[in-house]
Amino acid sequence: MVDARLGQRLQLWREKAGISQEALAEHVGVSITSISNIERGANYPSFENFVKILNFIGASPNAVMFDIVDNAQVSKAGELWDKMKVLDVDKRNKILQIVEILIEE
Repeated sequence: MVDARLGQRLQLWREKAGISQEALAEHVGVSITSISNIERGANYPSFENFVKILNFIGASPNAVMFDIVDNAQVSKAGELWDKMKVLDVDKRNKILQIVEILIEE
């Protein structure tokens, strides 16, 4: 069964980028119906089209698959740490305390 989360995230990123289904379909070289089917979770895009979609909407594979592909979560954690490194020590410590509390629950 096709995992609908992928299509939902692609749609979210497309909308966030202000790109219509029609513009995306034209860029990828598929019909609007194909884009709609992907976003509804009825179909997966081919790998080639997946890469075209990600590049056009400005999303990374990890951004749309972080809870679908097991190892993507490790990469997502790394991305979050990179963002945290620019924060002052107090803010980093607060974030780490929150994460520890959530883990201990």
